[in-house]
Amino acid sequence: MTNPAIADFFKNTERVGFLGLGKSNQAILSHLPKEIKVILRSETPIRRENIPRGIKSYKIFDGSSAFENPEEDILFLSPSVRREREELSKIWKAGVAPSSDFELFLKLNEKPLFSVTGSDGKSTTATLSAALLSTSRSKVTAIGNVGTPFVKSLNGRCGKYAVAELSSFSLRYAVPKSKRAVVTNITPNHLNWHSSYEEYIEAKLSLLDHAEEKIISLDDRRLFEYGRGKEVFAATSAEKSYKEIKDQINASVFYTSELGFIKRNGEELFPVSMLKRREFHNIKNLLSALALTDGYVSFEWQKKAASEFGGLPHRLEEFATHKGVRYINSSIDTSPARCAESLSSLDRRVIIILGGKSKGCGYETLREPLSKHARLAVITGENRKEIYEDIRGSTETVVADDFEDAVLYAASVAIEDDTVLLAPASTSYDCFSSFEERGNKFKEIIFDYIKRH
Repeated sequence: MTNPAIADFFKNTERVGFLGLGKSNQAILSHLPKEIKVILRSETPIRRENIPRGIKSYKIFDGSSAFENPEEDILFLSPSVRREREELSKIWKAGVAPSSDFELFLKLNEKPLFSVTGSDGKSTTATLSAALLSTSRSKVTAIGNVGTPFVKSLNGRCGKYAVAELSSFSLRYAVPKSKRAVVTNITPNHLNWHSSYEEYIEAKLSLLDHAEEKIISLDDRRLFEYGRGKEVFAATSAEKSYKEIKDQINASVFYTSELGFIKRNGEELFPVSMLKRREFHNIKNLLSALALTDGYVSFEWQKKAASEFGGLPHRLEEFATHKGVRYINSSIDTSPARCAESLSSLDRRVIIILGGKSKGCGYETLREPLSKHARLAVITGENRKEIYEDIRGSTETVVADDFEDAVLYAASVAIEDDTVLLAPASTSYDCFSSFEERGNKFKEIIFDYIKRH
């Protein structure tokens, strides 16, 4: 069913183009007025079964013709497409306007916007923030990178607030004016997409620049420097006490984790022991979520949401134990920094599966956590040679030709008290459409292995 606001937005538009048919563009297509003429573009062949039902009038330009014959009024691009690409220049010269699911949402959204970005932890922080803002009368859904396309939140069913997880890809081209915004941390990421690390940092910090109320983590050096001399709404730290940080930054609210308690402005809220997920990185994410929703949530609801949160699928997801071996799926660990956090949170001998498609960040930072926590690294994926060269000597390594071989080898050499961990430190796009597909395949292979052994 077409959303009235979306229908009104397109009332003077005849032709709408889409480059890519991922979740975000599929969502717009499903809400597009039927009289709109659709142009579908893709550098890979478009299969007709992937075209949403109800789209009757369309043209396809795929493969070598993907950027030919610009005739649309607006071209919606998948989030991962850089608009500076030379192939797109003739489309822009023809007067076609670029847009995205996110930009359409910004034009039509009327809800207070709570925004989350960062190199690591943004999915967990956004999901926790949505849970904190949810009540029995109004359930809030996290949107954006976390899984629900932006346009779907415009139908009124996602609660009275909008909690958005934003990638640096989206922020490169559009920055929202948020009610509140938090940046969890900044470490090298997506350097195969951004023109430089400086561009990546600029995209992340732009979210804070345009927010009514800013929230920063003082555990991140770059964010600490950003906040000095500025007025921020809230600051968080899982490493330092309230007394240590209260005079270092001009903030109204401080959330800390110290002496076994989560504290607000030095006052105890609840013990860390009551949390389901007590890993260091999850405590940092909780502090960010509490700060982002401060004042909108009662203490009792804070306590309830924090105590019930069991983590995200594909993030340190322990899904099986067999003959004393634990199997943990952390397919969402697509950066070296996130992979290192997962490794450091485990207290048993680890056999880690690494590899996929590189983000151009390098893997030298994994050497120390691997030497401390991993007894074996099984490396696979398109970037397996790069990882091998960067971590060589830090722990025993084995290189496997494909993903299934890597998983089966890790399982076959695991003994009692080992943990087999999928934490690839790489994206999934060499072999899979998403980290979710990769994680599910990992679990499928392990469950089949357990049945046979």
